[in-house]
Amino acid sequence: MDDDADTRATCLNFQFFKLALRDARTIDDRINTRINGLRERSSVSSPSDFRGKCQSLKQELEASEQSRQTFINTCIAYVEEEVQKKREQGQPVLVAETELRLMRSELNVEQILRDKSMRTFSDKCR
Repeated sequence: MDDDADTRATCLNFQFFKLALRDARTIDDRINTRINGLRERSSVSSPSDFRGKCQSLKQELEASEQSRQTFINTCIAYVEEEVQKKREQGQPVLVAETELRLMRSELNVEQILRDKSMRTFSDKCR
């Protein structure tokens, strides 16, 4: 199975979707620990080393956020397509519509996580 088929299968199973997001959000969950580790290791070397590693961590964080955003939007598109197919076939769409609303709400969760991570980053990675 190719990546697109895997992604589609993950998106169309809401439990798998949530698990994939949880796994993808570990970088945000561990931002404090990672920055503290950078600080401890860099205190031995130099402050400029710390700033460089912080910048690298920020780039990693931004890439992860972009990847999750793309994943969520891709899943929303797949589920919208499924809802449309079900409507055309006269099948019930309530469950799929509910999952679609929940997926859209994950975009708000992403914004909250992004704000929190950037605030933490700004406070600790100076």
